[in-house]
Amino acid sequence: RADSFESVTAGDSVNFADSVNVVGSITASSGISLDGNLTGSSSSTGSFGAGFFADKLGVGTSTPEEMVHIKSTTASQPIVKIENEQGGSNPLVLELTRNSNTPDDSDSIAQIEFRGENDNDEETLYAYMIANSIDVSDGSEDGEIQFHTMKAGTLTNTLTLESGNVGIGTASPASLLHIGDATTDTSVDSTTYLKIAKSGVVRMQLNSTNSNVAALHFGDTADVDIGSIEYTNSSNQFDIYTNASHAITIDSSQRLGIGETSPDGLLHIKGSTPNII
Repeated sequence: RADSFESVTAGDSVNFADSVNVVGSITASSGISLDGNLTGSSSSTGSFGAGFFADKLGVGTSTPEEMVHIKSTTASQPIVKIENEQGGSNPLVLELTRNSNTPDDSDSIAQIEFRGENDNDEETLYAYMIANSIDVSDGSEDGEIQFHTMKAGTLTNTLTLESGNVGIGTASPASLLHIGDATTDTSVDSTTYLKIAKSGVVRMQLNSTNSNVAALHFGDTADVDIGSIEYTNSSNQFDIYTNASHAITIDSSQRLGIGETSPDGLLHIKGSTPNII
């Protein structure tokens, strides 16, 4: 049986043995204990110093499906807002904690899911991000976050951040940036910062406009492009530079120039000293 009240005020605590529907307000300086359900109108407001819900909390729904269920039929709703008015530089914190008595390597710690409907009116998981522990050894812990997205009906590991490395298309990045798939060898030397690997044909593509240059530069702290490989789209010419100077040209007619940017023959060698081959 549900009891109905316009308002309830008590100087200490209020206890209800069944469900309660309150049109007005409930005020208690100590606490409110309820064995059933507490419902109110859509315009009801309230505040708590602290609260405890033994089962499920529904906001916008009287039949919550999970421990916390927030529901709205309004466009661009619901919005969950977390606000802090403190004037310092400390950030807001959203903390997801898995408190396990037996932590282990590769434990899944927390997951955020993005779901929607498909054209068959089925709830579909389109993307999710998951945080895992890789190594739980005290003092040498490692962790990762994986981003999975739906591709042609299958959830695919798209991006992995693991132990300071970034993997695109691989769940086990072996270098600072590793682009590839899970079927390729992951071994690299300690100086490798970028690895591109695939089980089939591997291509790296640099595109520019018809009148511009696509280039790959090599440099150091003194000169960021002391060496470079450049392709000029307007003339379809390939140039190589070393020590910040032009070294080799291959023009659109496949003529090779060494020290010459406009070769006259299939091989054109030019230098300030006697040419020696």
